[in-house]
Amino acid sequence: YSSAASDVYKRQDYHEYAGLSIYESWQDFREKQNSARLFGLSTQGNRFYTEVAFEDKDFLVFGSETRGLPETIRTEIGQEGVLRIPMSPESRSLNLSNAAAILVYEAWRQMNFTEGI
Repeated sequence: YSSAASDVYKRQDYHEYAGLSIYESWQDFREKQNSARLFGLSTQGNRFYTEVAFEDKDFLVFGSETRGLPETIRTEIGQEGVLRIPMSPESRSLNLSNAAAILVYEAWRQMNFTEGI
């Protein structure tokens, strides 16, 4: 959690269209969302994101741009929940915004673009 991140979010011209929940910490999130299915994205993932049937209440977890998803969170999510995007062997990893967009749109596509225009 970062109040600076929250302030940046509020300055975006689209913030009224997105839902945002802020938690004090990872543990606070886990306590409040303890029954939720979690999927993390990592170059260390064992499954492609396309192998998952996403559901409405799933959470997608992303790490930082430079360090990725921390090992402690990957361990907590479990091998089945840590996904990866297929890439050519000689490619660098995608930047965070592109990777997040790929996963979010795949999940939304599977839900028939609910509430889309």
